[in-house]
Amino acid sequence: MAIQQENHVTIIDVIKKLSPGDIYFMGAKPYVVEGMRLAGKNSVSHLVPDSNNRSLEMEVEDRYKVRLSSDGNRIIYICNCKNWSPQRNCPHVICSIVTIKKAVSPETLATLYIGESYLKYLRKALGLEGKPVKNLGTEAAPQGPKPQDEKVSLIIEISNGHLNLMFRKNGFPLHIYTPALPGDIRNFWLQTYYSSKKHQLIEEFFKTFGDRYPVLFKDRDREVPLSMDTGIVHRTGVHFDCSDNRVMILKTLDEGKEVTERMFASENYLFDLERGRVERISVYAGWSLWNRVNDLAAAWESFSGIRVDRNFRKIVVPQECFNQLQFQLNNDDKKALMEYARFAIDGKDTPVSDAGPPLYRLHVRESELNEGLIEATVEGLSGETPFGIAASTFWFFTSRAFERFSASIRAKKRFAFLYDTYFDVIRHKKTERKKAIRIALKNPDFHKQRVRAEGTNLLDYFVTKTAEDETLFLFQDGNWTAVPIDKKAEARILEIPYRILGPEIFVNAKTPGEMIIPKDALTGSLSDLYTRLSKAGAGLLYEDRPVEKVTWDFEMDATRSSIDWFEIRPEIRCNGKVVDEAEFEKAIISGGLYEDGGILRIIDEESLRILTKVNDTRKKGEKGEIVRVPRLHILDWLILRRDGVKVRLSPEDERIMGSLLSFEKIPQRPLPKELQAELRHYQKDGYNWLAFLYEHRFGGCLADDMGLGKTIQTITFLAGLKEGKIEARHSADIPHLVVLPPSLLFNWEHEIAKFYPGLKVMIYHGKDRKADFSGTEIVLASYDIVRRDIEKLKEIFFHVIAFDEAQAVKNIQAITTSAVRRLKGDFKLALTGTPVENHIGEYYSIMDLAVPGLLGEHEEFTSRRGRELPQEITRIVQRTRPFVLRRTKQLIAEELPPKIETDIYLELTPHQKAFYNRTVAEVKETVEEAYRNKTAGQARIIALTAILKLRQICLSTRLLIKEKKEVSPKIDFLIEQLQELRDEGHSALVFSQFTSFLDIVEEGMSASGIGYFRLDGSTPVAKRKKLVGDFQASEGPSVFLISMKAGGKGLNLTRASYVFHLDPWWNPAVENQASDRAHRIGQTATVTVTRLLMRHTVEEKMMLLKEKKTRLYKALLEEGRGEGASISREDFDFLIGD
Repeated sequence: MAIQQENHVTIIDVIKKLSPGDIYFMGAKPYVVEGMRLAGKNSVSHLVPDSNNRSLEMEVEDRYKVRLSSDGNRIIYICNCKNWSPQRNCPHVICSIVTIKKAVSPETLATLYIGESYLKYLRKALGLEGKPVKNLGTEAAPQGPKPQDEKVSLIIEISNGHLNLMFRKNGFPLHIYTPALPGDIRNFWLQTYYSSKKHQLIEEFFKTFGDRYPVLFKDRDREVPLSMDTGIVHRTGVHFDCSDNRVMILKTLDEGKEVTERMFASENYLFDLERGRVERISVYAGWSLWNRVNDLAAAWESFSGIRVDRNFRKIVVPQECFNQLQFQLNNDDKKALMEYARFAIDGKDTPVSDAGPPLYRLHVRESELNEGLIEATVEGLSGETPFGIAASTFWFFTSRAFERFSASIRAKKRFAFLYDTYFDVIRHKKTERKKAIRIALKNPDFHKQRVRAEGTNLLDYFVTKTAEDETLFLFQDGNWTAVPIDKKAEARILEIPYRILGPEIFVNAKTPGEMIIPKDALTGSLSDLYTRLSKAGAGLLYEDRPVEKVTWDFEMDATRSSIDWFEIRPEIRCNGKVVDEAEFEKAIISGGLYEDGGILRIIDEESLRILTKVNDTRKKGEKGEIVRVPRLHILDWLILRRDGVKVRLSPEDERIMGSLLSFEKIPQRPLPKELQAELRHYQKDGYNWLAFLYEHRFGGCLADDMGLGKTIQTITFLAGLKEGKIEARHSADIPHLVVLPPSLLFNWEHEIAKFYPGLKVMIYHGKDRKADFSGTEIVLASYDIVRRDIEKLKEIFFHVIAFDEAQAVKNIQAITTSAVRRLKGDFKLALTGTPVENHIGEYYSIMDLAVPGLLGEHEEFTSRRGRELPQEITRIVQRTRPFVLRRTKQLIAEELPPKIETDIYLELTPHQKAFYNRTVAEVKETVEEAYRNKTAGQARIIALTAILKLRQICLSTRLLIKEKKEVSPKIDFLIEQLQELRDEGHSALVFSQFTSFLDIVEEGMSASGIGYFRLDGSTPVAKRKKLVGDFQASEGPSVFLISMKAGGKGLNLTRASYVFHLDPWWNPAVENQASDRAHRIGQTATVTVTRLLMRHTVEEKMMLLKEKKTRLYKALLEEGRGEGASISREDFDFLIGD
């Protein structure tokens, strides 16, 4: 039995009362031995008592944190090592207890020596400095004359719930091997203590020695002589009585006799100090149950801050607080309770009624301390009485768990994985759970044996606890009630908000079942939360009020329109009643929750999804005001039709918008008569699409795959305007403008002359250029020329402006982009196979150039990018899809030969590898310092530059060490392949992003007698046309060395059927563009694309990063969903990490 003192008792007082025997029983023998060893090594440090000396915190071996606290009766231990559990102490707890015991009572534990200086440190930390100390650790007991007639006495004391037995003579303790201890006592002790009668020591002592040796009970400052009557045997019990709005829990004996202040019990003995008697206890189960309630009261008192009136024999709590203690028992303990407990109301015994299964709900409240947070709690409900979920099982989901476990387990990713595994495993059959845990923890994050063992023990404990059937005892509606608890159901309710909001909701939770949630996060998830809770049979309570789910019906009248605007009259109804503006705004702000006639309502997910779209597409105005939206944005409203929203348009607008939303509805037009080309079917569709956009004053982006004929489709469109096949809005003296990279100037000139020679073309370039376009129908100008001459060009009005390779203006902040946006034209068309390469900001830049205003203002778009990206991409795709036409090569697969892509991994030379590893260390330090001390933009530039070194080393160390004549595995492999291809009669393209590396490749090819062409940024524009022509016309096998930037786009090089990429890049669009110089219409042979990569280097990781970029590209142009792909800090860490 534990002793509770009425006055203030410190943790030091409780430890002082411990005997060596107490410490021996505190843990398994190996742990006790190890704890003693650690104590002898002065392992305790950082010793700090709290302000009222009720607890001590310390570190053992400078690693493990131990906390000792006391409620005045017993010691409560906590350690953060993996070996400690509430049921089992670890060596660090034993070490802490032994060390503190030695510090406060140096005369004890004689075999343990602690140095004087360390002892002084301990006593100073404990506030005992200045008090007399004598370290008797290695000294013998005092010697001197002893009265001849003094007898040896057996001293009994109860400390920390255990019996302490000690023999004493002349005021000094006698150890078992002390010569002064009588031989008959020593023999008795050795024979009994190590036998089956160990737990009957006191009784056996009285039987053996009678009154020959006095037995004294030490009660504080006095000693009470004892005798024993073995004929009296007691049963313990516990009495619950509710009266005067209080619940009193009493310890009782036999048939309800109340325990007095002078009665103590331990290890099956009752000590009645009033009568000086020791009597046996046959059944201790009743008082074990009382101790359980006492522990719950102590924990609740600590958490709530409300003082509970309790001592070692009774507990008194307010009636409304008793249920909060969560007196919950498994089935075995419940049987004991019903056998040894009595329940009463106002002193009269009453039966315990069995309640039915409880209901569960999530109770949501706004935090009183932080208006940005929501406090949500999972509650059970028996009748009208709420209760918390099982604390002993679900403390895993509190801040205590984050503090309790090791730092390795507390890692966010691992803890989230443990939560996932827990929720998965509890669904398995009992016989399969351990296997499921073992399989789950084969996860790479748990590859270390120590971490896996801790995770396994943790999951096994909590899964086992969840599977236990338990009963909760409540006082409700004037009755004592037993409520069956379904902990699996509690876990399922707890899982719902976890799955929606993530593990962060438990990080600051103080009690099991509690969650701390950012208000914004809950607002967007409330309707989903309600639905999932309902499916699980649970309710939702918001600020003590139940929530009712409703459906909204939407109808939009948009029959009135002008050239630039639609006027929309929205009407929303709920159960036939029109929803007013105030309810609309409240529902938007609160995630679908609003009040209607005193009832809290929440909109179902489908209605909320539509409501969010309606809110995103409307302009806010005063109540009753008509919503005016830009004409281009009406598509957002029409898309709502798919969700059941009624949107009414005028017949003419219905026809136009129907054609925009459905490609098949676009009318067919005759082709220009003078066109000297046979268009493929998809090219005719592209011509009709461009004509439709032009007629209805839209713009567009032709985003066909490279090689599908974007140029011929544009030429056909301009020819259609010339011949009147498409009704032109301007006369022929208003020219068209094509803005393009300089490498494509002559290609466009050639294509126009070939397919429609009747168009008058002018190339606007040269030092003496003049912006006089009279008599010209098409002006060709490079992006660089437009940038330099924008002040002149912006004053000229153009009919159609086409931007070829429009990715050149993907950066909206760039000077060139700013310049071309100032050009004035009636119809703008972007031509690009890659409207997005890294992030959706590039997509905005191109689409806003072609269709201004389609995606709104740039500032608004940028702010929206920070939101949940998959949903945002879906919105962008839905709005832009009618104005983007993209066909991939899969559409014309039968017209193109196969393309085979191969990655060849080579090994670094020993010198390369050593140089590479040294540079990695330098690069890591450089990147980390940049991100610490520079702005994000500056850090990114520094990081790119640093990684550039690693990429160059993969090519050749000569790029960094000029004088070093080092072989390059890539060049050796390339030369060998090119020689073989030459012998077989094949031509090849060789791409690199480094012209300096192409110089080194040239040396190798010259030395091997391989002829080649070369094109890079230094090649004059006029010469490029000749190089391409000569390569295409060459009779024998040829090799074309090309820098990626200068020749990766716009060129037709179908003479080659083999393509080599010497250095990878994380942008897949750039690489694909280059490869498709050969794999395009006109190619008749299978095209083989080979990438040369160095194993175990940044190149290998770049290939993985490239997959991420490809996902974004497909999301925007093909699938309509995805995630961002710009190069981030995490990307850099991945590239240079181990």
